[in-house]
Amino acid sequence: MEKPLTVLGFALGMENNGLEFFKRAAKTVRDPNAKMIFLDLMKMEEGHIAYIKANIESIKEKGRWQLKPIEGYDEGKTAETVFKAREEGKAGETEFEIGEMTSDLSAIRIALAIENDLYEFYTRASAHAKGQDAKAVFKKLSEWEKEHREMLEAQYEEMREGFWSKMGFSPFD
Repeated sequence: MEKPLTVLGFALGMENNGLEFFKRAAKTVRDPNAKMIFLDLMKMEEGHIAYIKANIESIKEKGRWQLKPIEGYDEGKTAETVFKAREEGKAGETEFEIGEMTSDLSAIRIALAIENDLYEFYTRASAHAKGQDAKAVFKKLSEWEKEHREMLEAQYEEMREGFWSKMGFSPFD
């Protein structure tokens, strides 16, 4: 079980790096919708980290994978909450200076790259994993990362359209 532990260790490092970036971004972005997404992503990444740690512990102690996500952690519910709040406009609209908008857009793009890297990593890990349980764990992680990527893509598109409009060169104006 050495190779799965190496892969999970690498995944744990990537998730921790993502979590740290989301914490910093949540403190610095000005757009309330972006801030809300970063705060929610922090919670989701904490769940991923707990799930990976549970798998590392289970493999070391029992020689088997932990398929069930951590109790009290429901990825789909969290993502659903983010989308619902966006639809209801709970985060609010705020006017920003161009410089603030570009910083927020950059933070979302970096987060998108992080989530895309994680999605691709877990997709490959699932494809190359030996055993159905290992494949299932990595598939679950890749599905979660795909949800994150979709949330960030939607946020980026919304913010980019606002930026283009403010700059006066929206292609559809």
